[in-house]
Amino acid sequence: MYFCYNVMDEAAKCGNMKQLQRFHNHGINFTEKAMDLAASNGHLNILIWLFKNGGKCTPLAMDLAAENGYLDIVVWLHNIGASCTVCAMDMAARNGHFDIVLWLHINRTEGCTTYAMDWAAEQGHVEILNFLFKNRYEKYTKYGLFWAAKKGQLDILKWFFYINYDFFEIFDICYAVELTKKNKHKKCVNYLNMIIDDKKEDQCIC
Repeated sequence: MYFCYNVMDEAAKCGNMKQLQRFHNHGINFTEKAMDLAASNGHLNILIWLFKNGGKCTPLAMDLAAENGYLDIVVWLHNIGASCTVCAMDMAARNGHFDIVLWLHINRTEGCTTYAMDWAAEQGHVEILNFLFKNRYEKYTKYGLFWAAKKGQLDILKWFFYINYDFFEIFDICYAVELTKKNKHKKCVNYLNMIIDDKKEDQCIC
């Protein structure tokens, strides 16, 4: 998160074109934070003005635009040659911006990390989970199960065991049960206990 001390950067953050132009006419300069902040807050017109007036951005611009759901800005930044990091797809997945996840997958090469699926699981975005599982190699970790359990995402828990029943060990599932109990997600507790019982039978554990 940026803290603004430059009045031009603050104007860009707030989408205030009149202030930007006034300050610019008085010889006040902006920094590269200006474009990052404008992108983060969805101000495409400000981005265009800054770029025409010599503005540059960091990879954070596209990352933040993706995180906050501004596909038009992600595309525009891509078209002017801006870069991003894996955080773009990770955070878009976390916040449920499937259109951005899809666009980044098709048009960019940075990819994502396992956080993309783990965070999507935590937030209950099953459509994004399906897409990432089928189209990306990064996959997910046990934290996806834990975070989904903590949030009471029953449909996501069912998805995990439907997709790959053998991925999680019994002790992982037991920990997930504790998380669901602590957060009073009774249906999730019942479902996970059923999975544990089934796995014990499969493994002949008494």
